Formats: sequence, structure tokens, C-alpha cells
Amino acid sequence: MSISLDKKQLQVAILAVQGIGRKSLRRILQQLDELGVTLEDFWQQKPVQIWELCSLSSRQQQGLRSFKKRFRPEDYFGWLCEQNVDVITNEDKRYPKLLKNIDDKPFVLYAKGDISGINQRPIAVVGTRKISGYGRSVIGQIVPDLVVSQVTVVSGFMYGVDTCAHQQAIKSGGYTVGVLGYGFNHLYPAGNRKFYKEMLAKGNGFITEYPPWVSAHRGNFPERNRVVAGMSLATLVVEAGQKSGSHITASLAGEYGRGVCAVPGPITNPYSEGTKWLINQGARLVTSAREVLEEAGVYGSDWSKVISDKAEINQPSFVDELQKLVYQELLNQPLPTDELAKQLELSIPDLNTALSLLELEGYLQKQNNTWFVKNTDSVQ
Repeated sequence: MSISLDKKQLQVAILAVQGIGRKSLRRILQQLDELGVTLEDFWQQKPVQIWELCSLSSRQQQGLRSFKKRFRPEDYFGWLCEQNVDVITNEDKRYPKLLKNIDDKPFVLYAKGDISGINQRPIAVVGTRKISGYGRSVIGQIVPDLVVSQVTVVSGFMYGVDTCAHQQAIKSGGYTVGVLGYGFNHLYPAGNRKFYKEMLAKGNGFITEYPPWVSAHRGNFPERNRVVAGMSLATLVVEAGQKSGSHITASLAGEYGRGVCAVPGPITNPYSEGTKWLINQGARLVTSAREVLEEAGVYGSDWSKVISDKAEINQPSFVDELQKLVYQELLNQPLPTDELAKQLELSIPDLNTALSLLELEGYLQKQNNTWFVKNTDSVQ
């Protein structure tokens, strides 16, 4: 008798195949749905031409054959567990809630450490790898105040602004998450190894969309930046060059309808040029944690520190009038985003920001592209 293979294990195994990434897997799943073929049958190559029908290249097909000779999906999954790597799919409740709302979200995240606070008011702090004394001073002023406001500090764990933000969060007794652009077997930069262990020892966490064996490549970091922006309520840029990865993160945050903040800098510092450009493009000029929290939409709110999926929400009190308006409209009837925007005469970016915050705090949920108020009779 054949044993049915687990969908999660299959997805993780397919993404471990050389030459197959999230874009290929997305195409595979779409094609399988159109053909009425299961992911298990795809793995077993039933029918034999299924890989060709899913537009896999000869290199990808060879990669699948090679991987199948070495591993069964359940064995590979077991190996990950032995490496103390936690595997979270985008259907998992532990998956970052805001990240679920972006179109190009990862199918799988690999995690180490404590990620239980990943949805606790996440705000990204990013910037140049060549941080100045001024940049350190700014982070030393803003991040502790964010921590006091129960923010999860998100950053990319590179040297410079990233590492400084993580360090300041820990020094202030806060919680921080590092988003890596490589797999856990290839920690980079090497100088952060000691701090990596310290972050884990003090109850913080790391996530990455790359399997453990993937090393740090230049092309991975822009991909990593979309995860940083996508999982955060707002992105704060401290110092950045005219052309930098921080611009990518900030631009993506804007596309996702999240807050974008930039700290002005001395005109003598070339890494003030990037933040000046962002401010001229519409990013909010900030000099305090309060302004960052306002841009993130959580300043002065009386929402709970940690979101509970099972928390009952009755007659919530909103500080933000836009969130109150959206919530009350959805109390009347569930609506998709575009229809809700028409009803309220709102732009899609502004509406997406309010929806993301309401979902993050447990007031709304999305089913089949339609928004519902949570814990009402209309939600199944």
C-alpha cells in the first residue's frame, strides 16, 4: 500500500531542488491545478510527461531526479529538524501575518530561535553597511523608544545599520528578528557569528527563505529585502547611499502600502543622500520613535502587546479614524479590497495599510480575496 506524502514536506523538498525556486513552484502549482494533478503525482512523475507539462527545463528535471535519488521528502524534512531548522509554510499560523498579503511571498520560511513575537508590531530598521557615528547615535536614540513601545525590530543582519539596530534592540531588553539572504549553513558576514549566537541565546529569532545549503549571493539580498518590507508595518531608513538596497526595501514597503520613514542626515555625509532622496520622494522625515510609530499606525493605540488568533474582539476602540471607518464598513458586509476602496473612496495603498494593521491586530481576516470582521457570524 502506498503512503500519501505530506504537502508541506513535498513543497520543502521541491524548493530544495537546484534550479527550482518560489517562482517555478508557483508556476508548477498553477499548472497542476489546471491539469487536475496533485503535487504528490507531480513528485512521482504521474503521468510521465507531467514535468514537461509544467514547463520544467531539462536542468530542473535533472535536478529533481538527482534530489530524488538522495532523499525522500520525509527524510529531507527530518534532516532539517536534526539541524534545528524550523520550517514554516505560508499556510502556517506562525507565518508572518503581514507577509501573507504580498503577491510574491515565500512559500516556505526556514527559522531558528524564538519567532513567537514575529507579529508583535514589527518595524524594519535598515540602512548602509558603512554606518557613521551619527547613524549609531540615531539608532541609539530611536530603537530603545521603539522597544519601550513593544515593537519587534526587524532587520537584515548585515554589518552596519542592520547589526547596530539588532544590538540596540537587545541592549534595550527588546525582541528582534534577523532576515537572512542565505541559508543557515552559510552565516554571513563572518564577523557576526558571535553576535548570531548571542541573539539566539537571548531569545530572538532568524528567518530566511533559502534552504540551509544556499550561500550568500549578491542577487539574494534584494529578494531578502522584500521579506523585510513585507513583514513590517513600516520601514525606517537611517543612513543610505544614493543607490542602495535600503532604497529597494523602502520602495517595496511603499508598494505594499506600509509606512516609509527616513532620518535626515548631515549634508557632509554621502550616506545622507539616500535618505534625502527618499524624503523628496514622499517618505516621512522622522527624528523620533513617536513619528515612526505614527507612520506605522500604532502610536497611542491600546491594542494588545501580542496578537492572539483566538482573541475575541467586541466593540474595539480605535485611535486611528481610518481603521475605525474600515472596520465599521466591514461590519455591515464582507467586501473585497477594490470594492471596499470604492465604497469608502480611498486609494488602494491607504486602504491596504489600514487592512494590514487591522488583520495584524486580529480584527479582520481574508478569505477568497474578501475581507471579513473576525469573530462574527459571517466568518466560518
